[in-house]
Amino acid sequence: MIRKAEQSDLAAVHALMTAYVTPPWSESATLDAINNERCTFLVDCDGGALNGYVCIETVLGEGCVMSIAVSEDRRLSGLGGALLDAALSAAGAESVYLEVCESNVAAIALYSSRGFRTAGERKKYYGEKSAYIMRKGAGEN
Repeated sequence: MIRKAEQSDLAAVHALMTAYVTPPWSESATLDAINNERCTFLVDCDGGALNGYVCIETVLGEGCVMSIAVSEDRRLSGLGGALLDAALSAAGAESVYLEVCESNVAAIALYSSRGFRTAGERKKYYGEKSAYIMRKGAGEN
């Protein structure tokens, strides 16, 4: 079940982030995002387990996918797409952008399937690897 993140989700969200996001946010930064009214922070839970999360921050009509992760056992299940779709809908941003490592083929495929297009590149953003800037909506070209 996808729902709005709550403070009680902090430990599980942070554990998932620590396992799959480099570098992970601190617990205090994660809690700040959960409590930030500009952030659409959603989680997926079933049977008491947190399976994934997504955070989109929206400022002046522009959204930024700040972080998204899905547990290993739920990958390729469509959960990442469902979380992203729900967050994009709830955020209501006119345009949304994100940065993704050039080697993260699965994430690039997910974002492309949701209408994101490569709009630029940040050289050596992730150490030796570059980040693609992907954008959806107004100003994507």
